[in-house]
Amino acid sequence: MGRILCIEDNLEVQILVEASLSEHEVVMVKTLKEANEIKGSNNFDLVLLDLELPDGDGMNFLATLSVTFTQLQLPPVFIITARTDIANKLTAFSLGADDFICKPFDTVELRARINAKLKKQQENSRRQELIRLKDLSINLGTQRVYSSAGSAGSAGSAGMNQGTQGNHGNQLIDLTSLEFKLLVTFAKSPERVFNREQLLSVVWGNNFQVMDRTVDTHIGHLRRKIQHSTVQIETVVNEGYRLSFKSM
Repeated sequence: MGRILCIEDNLEVQILVEASLSEHEVVMVKTLKEANEIKGSNNFDLVLLDLELPDGDGMNFLATLSVTFTQLQLPPVFIITARTDIANKLTAFSLGADDFICKPFDTVELRARINAKLKKQQENSRRQELIRLKDLSINLGTQRVYSSAGSAGSAGSAGMNQGTQGNHGNQLIDLTSLEFKLLVTFAKSPERVFNREQLLSVVWGNNFQVMDRTVDTHIGHLRRKIQHSTVQIETVVNEGYRLSFKSM
């Protein structure tokens, strides 16, 4: 089930949308003002947007949506309108619309299109929760890291939890929360050099009591725990650190 914001002032269309999407949670608003008030405090999986609304043009709302949707990830936007000329379609897609549905619409088709989009979103979300780097698998959802390195299971491997294995026998690497955040930061941008200030900002946030050398200490711990992996945290002299790969 998805959570859908529908911005539509026509009562008949509202009824059709709610009937078509009965398996989803549909939040209905009639104006852009209402949409602006609600979008920042609610996490929606999809937006249905009419272009002709009592207090403005939905196209203008679409143009500013990516900026005004607070810090939430911008959901897919489906235009639903009687303005069916090609110019409106081209404008909508250029502004980031994911689909363009003309009124009057078939309720079965509307449901099929939305369900297909939501399913694809869910699949993409699941894929984004897993980062694979050579022999390391980083699960963002569970905040666990597994290694398939050949020596990962050997006695005395630093940071390895000998009693816990993931899929296909991968060995769990026991990281603290800060070590995990550091690894994820590097893993999302392999080969990029991060200086201490950048790492402090990303990992520790606005904790001004943390000193630069704290980064070095946690990097040292992380290095020891992934020492058997082909993934390594490399020091770049006078610059900072970067994630690189050992040559085999």
